[in-house]
Amino acid sequence: MDLGLPSTLFSDTAQTSQIHYDSDDNLETISSGAQTIYSENGNGFGIYLIDRYATFKNAKKEYNRTKNWFFKNGNTKIPWNEHVLIYKSSFADEFYSACGIIVAKDYRCGMAAQYQEFFVFFNATITEEITLDDFQRVVIFIDKQMAKHLYEK
Repeated sequence: MDLGLPSTLFSDTAQTSQIHYDSDDNLETISSGAQTIYSENGNGFGIYLIDRYATFKNAKKEYNRTKNWFFKNGNTKIPWNEHVLIYKSSFADEFYSACGIIVAKDYRCGMAAQYQEFFVFFNATITEEITLDDFQRVVIFIDKQMAKHLYEK
């Protein structure tokens, strides 16, 4: 439960679910967690996923698969811009973030990262409830949280 995102990272009107951990039906994962952030009217606008794999290799495979699917083959109307967010992880083995407009005319930012045997994915629609600065603050929180979990004993 310590890898979830606290509600304090989001606006007062945003509603956050608790992270839900389970062992999903993917035979390559040891455990998985998911958390959704909802807008004031109840629509989901942010998704946070974290998976633990048996090997670094499998986590990297999922990182590459998600990066290629979400950022390259997804439903973007314009190419993803990799230069919107300033922050770049110094802890992650693999790290990628970009922003773009998807089919629903939502301006969305996403971050995919691999930390050893963990794969992390966060994406959100940029609105008044989660600005670019908020999104970057969440990415920094995730990165520091993973570094603390993996490297500080």
